[in-house]
Amino acid sequence: MKPPIVVRDLADQLKKKPFQLIADLMELNDFANVNQSIDETVAQRLCAKYGFVFEVEKREKGGGVVHAPVRKVELDTEDKPEELKPRAPV
Repeated sequence: MKPPIVVRDLADQLKKKPFQLIADLMELNDFANVNQSIDETVAQRLCAKYGFVFEVEKREKGGGVVHAPVRKVELDTEDKPEELKPRAPV
């Protein structure tokens, strides 16, 4: 798995229900809900309990960075009176 390790994603990988993992986390005195992330050591313990080996995948360099295209911002221009149309009052 790639960090962060979210309880729901780990449950999907282990083919278990999230509430089962939450109950196991409570036994380990780690109170996390379905959408929270957990430490690697805690994830290793959970995987070992169910007979899986936990491996952390490293992200490639720059993999988490989103590059958005640069857009030119146009300033509002004044409306010409001849282009204005009448409308109902608000």
